[in-house]
Amino acid sequence: MSGKKWAVEIGFAFATTLLVSAVVTFVWNLATRAETAVDWETSFVMAIVLGVALPLTHARRSRRGD
Repeated sequence: MSGKKWAVEIGFAFATTLLVSAVVTFVWNLATRAETAVDWETSFVMAIVLGVALPLTHARRSRRGD
């Protein structure tokens, strides 16, 4: 996998995960505490972890031929 494709996959996974986790924490806080807040720390940590792990898993599977 080329470096450019790797960077695009990481960026896409990071952005998608950040957006989804921000919406989920917003809705969770709204439903449980009746406050409109996003837990940015949790959202960024999850986005960093999954932003690297998902493309790495994809590259490993495509290399094996699955």
